[in-house]
Amino acid sequence: MSKNIIIASIFFVLQADMLCASSLRSFVEIALEHNMALKSEYLSLSKEEIGLNRANKEEFYPEVNLELDWSKSWGEEFEGFFWMGDGGNEKPTMNINSFISRTHPFGGKLRLNLSTNQMIGEKIQNQWDMTLDSEEPLSKSARQIIMTPLFDEQLQFDTAKLNLQERISEIIFDVINLYTQLQRLDFTLSIKTKELENLQGNIEISRIKLEKGLIPEMDIFQMELQTSSVLSEMETIKKDKRGQIARFLQILGIQSTIEDMQNSQEDFLNKIKVLKRLVEPYSQPLGTRSVMSIPQVKIKYIQIELSKRRLQEAVSRNAPVLIPAVTVNRSGNTTQEEFRASVKFPLYNKGIKKEETKIAQASLSQTELELKSLLINTQIDIATTLDEIKDTERRIEVLDKDIDLSEKIYEIAMIKYQRGLISAKDLLQYQADVFRKRKSIFEEQTELFLDYVKLLKITGELYHAYQKDIF
Repeated sequence: MSKNIIIASIFFVLQADMLCASSLRSFVEIALEHNMALKSEYLSLSKEEIGLNRANKEEFYPEVNLELDWSKSWGEEFEGFFWMGDGGNEKPTMNINSFISRTHPFGGKLRLNLSTNQMIGEKIQNQWDMTLDSEEPLSKSARQIIMTPLFDEQLQFDTAKLNLQERISEIIFDVINLYTQLQRLDFTLSIKTKELENLQGNIEISRIKLEKGLIPEMDIFQMELQTSSVLSEMETIKKDKRGQIARFLQILGIQSTIEDMQNSQEDFLNKIKVLKRLVEPYSQPLGTRSVMSIPQVKIKYIQIELSKRRLQEAVSRNAPVLIPAVTVNRSGNTTQEEFRASVKFPLYNKGIKKEETKIAQASLSQTELELKSLLINTQIDIATTLDEIKDTERRIEVLDKDIDLSEKIYEIAMIKYQRGLISAKDLLQYQADVFRKRKSIFEEQTELFLDYVKLLKITGELYHAYQKDIF
């Protein structure tokens, strides 16, 4: 099978999937599988996980080295002198050196070094050196740093997981938003189609009346002019829809076409009912619930912990260190043991300790301020979204009553027009009012739906809602 046939087959499968994916959840699943930005976040998480595993191995796994050494010396005469070498190593020598370190619960680090060497080809000799020493910082901050060797790597891995969760939430929100916009355009187009059909029907009736001399010819002109306007609006909507589809496909991360996305007005109303129950806890006072479920807040807390770590490192950089050590040397039947202790005092390290401490303290303070600002802005966003939800619900309630009244008035106007009691201009006004309100109420319903989704995104619960099959 040629490459072009394979590509065509893949394209056909994707196109078939898109045409069959009439539900919002199907499009979200496609985006989570194919979106390029999300794939990049998964790679970032994988890199951080590899970094954490590497740091774990560097900290706790032993290091073993094997060295083979061979040398030979010989005598040479030059300018009246004769130089004789010591013979060197006539046979290769094998040196094995192993090293491992472990932190202990009190904030120090134990290190064990074991080495041996053996001349290849000779009888195995009982010769080895073992050194056990410990690095004991005399600074509380330095000891705390040693007790958590994988601190930075673990927090960076946790940050990558939260960034991935936030990216998933953003993609779900973008898919829902663009999907809803496309639904709005489709519904508007269907409203305009019905309006056009209504106009064409009225034109046919009006032509009959014109032939009988019951209406002036101006009524026909007005209806034809209104028909032309509706056709123009329909073409504009179709153009906007093509642009929205291009953006939608970009979010989905595939190349295909979308011809039909069926989702009735009742489906949106059902989703709104479910979402309303889901977001009810957020209508309570903000202080009664935890904000730690919000990924961005978690990330800020992690950044604060990292900033504290940098401050600890800066403060303890020039702290003294106690190094007790025990060495055991074995050579044949002879064993030597030695204990020694030393204290290391860093006297001068480029004179930058004060600057490093100031920078670390400034970074910590800046992150704390960013967290406070984030919490305030989150609370404002939640309160604003809740107000928008209430306002939209009130507008929908008013529109529900208005559209019933407008439809009854339009039916009466149609009867009056057929009897010649009102002009075509008056009828067109009633007609336009009905279709405008039908369009407005659907827009308000989709806006309410998006407000609920926005609230879930702000609070970090959008992905959980998707997992519960709400969409």
